[in-house]
Amino acid sequence: MFVPVKGMERIDRALIADLVETQSPGWARVGLTMPDPDLRRRAADAIAAVIIEAIDPEAGPDPRQLPLEL
Repeated sequence: MFVPVKGMERIDRALIADLVETQSPGWARVGLTMPDPDLRRRAADAIAAVIIEAIDPEAGPDPRQLPLEL
């Protein structure tokens, strides 16, 4: 599991590959291969969120934000 390091100077390919492989949701990894452009965009956004959260945990969603019911 990746341990975030605040103030990290450089992000390498191995770090991003590990995050995509081990931390991103399975549906997002599969979603990148789908023909639907909206699904691909949502999948890419989910994977990007995992990478950003790992690099800078404070960049995640505001914990005071209430989740919306679906």
